[in-house]
Amino acid sequence: MTAKPFLKWAGGKTQLIGEIEKALPGSVYKEKFTYIEPFVGSGAVLFWMLNNFQNLKKAVINDINADLINTYRVIASYPNCFHSSIPLKVGLSVSSPRYTADFPLPSLTQVTANNETFV
Repeated sequence: MTAKPFLKWAGGKTQLIGEIEKALPGSVYKEKFTYIEPFVGSGAVLFWMLNNFQNLKKAVINDINADLINTYRVIASYPNCFHSSIPLKVGLSVSSPRYTADFPLPSLTQVTANNETFV
């Protein structure tokens, strides 16, 4: 299954992926690497990287929008619960070490209710 952005986001980088790809160092095609995204937004570049680079060992994301980051945390930690409550097209396998979440979360009921409202 292919992971895709589940939100439309102002300032999204979907249309820049071709230019971003041209600017990548050659090592990303040969060596294991960590992808760091300081302005994740809809995650267009994140999902493109996850789909196209099997040697990506870890992805670190950030955004100034705390609700957005919390939504990514919920999806990474509780993909089945969140996916069943609203129609998302995420498709990440969190059983894989590449997609683990290592942070504390509040109760599932509270978290999914808050994030359904955000999305």
